[in-house]
Amino acid sequence: MWEMHAVWLFYRMTGHPVFDDNIKHLPYYWLYMRLPDGYMLRDGDMFSVKGGTDKPLYWKQPMAMLLGYSYANDPLLKAEYQRQGGLPDNPVLFLLVNDPKLPADHDLTKLPQTKDFGKVLGGVVARTGWNNKPESKDVIAEIKGGGYHFANHQHADAGALQIYHHGIQVGDIGLYLSYGPPYDFNFNKRSISHSLMLAVDPKEKLRFRTTLQDGGTRFNQRFPQTPEETTNDPWFDNGKVMSAAFGPDAHKPAFSYFKADLTGAYSSKMAQYARGFLFLNLFRKMCPASSSSPMT
Repeated sequence: MWEMHAVWLFYRMTGHPVFDDNIKHLPYYWLYMRLPDGYMLRDGDMFSVKGGTDKPLYWKQPMAMLLGYSYANDPLLKAEYQRQGGLPDNPVLFLLVNDPKLPADHDLTKLPQTKDFGKVLGGVVARTGWNNKPESKDVIAEIKGGGYHFANHQHADAGALQIYHHGIQVGDIGLYLSYGPPYDFNFNKRSISHSLMLAVDPKEKLRFRTTLQDGGTRFNQRFPQTPEETTNDPWFDNGKVMSAAFGPDAHKPAFSYFKADLTGAYSSKMAQYARGFLFLNLFRKMCPASSSSPMT
């Protein structure tokens, strides 16, 4: 959301786009992460948003969606903004950026059911459909393939697997209660609260106020200062995508395959480690999908 404020400020001051155009596609990550129960697949620090009410839950950040769809002029993203209830407490911002001629398009079935998010994030989400209603039988699965690690609210979750079917079956079980206390730095942000490879080395150096060895990937609270440092300093190497394939129908793939070399995400205790992911859309109501995640 804050990057999108900067996008709009620069654009309105100069009349030229300063950020790379790929920022227009960022909100699609959230579309693919959306779950039928109103939650989303977990990514980084997450709050409990039940709020003690019986109203149907729908995780939302409508200001981010408003700034995103209006800059990208994207009808699918505008529809998500509407599903999030709009921004009734900030009508001035809406009037400044909204194009009333842009219609909202609520038909998510136009999107491919598998999305590869590229080498920076290094992850894939595969879905059996777009029925985001509580009665949905859809399966949504994600594997994180490493990419780069930027610290702060990002978790030590390279290679983590998440699967949803009538509820979270495998996923991130941490909760963001506050930043930096023992629970946060020893569990919530650490690999132990995620579904990934743990390999304990009792002699591994503890960093950044951590007190427990969890056997997971390197815990990082240091962020890069430049793009060159990001790509050249091994400290920020969180793994590299080895292969990815989906098909035979690109829109509704029967199989989604992904494999990443995650050696860089661990300390020197790991000489070589890769994790694969195979997701099969079985196109059956009673058994809609099957998946496996071999490790080598």
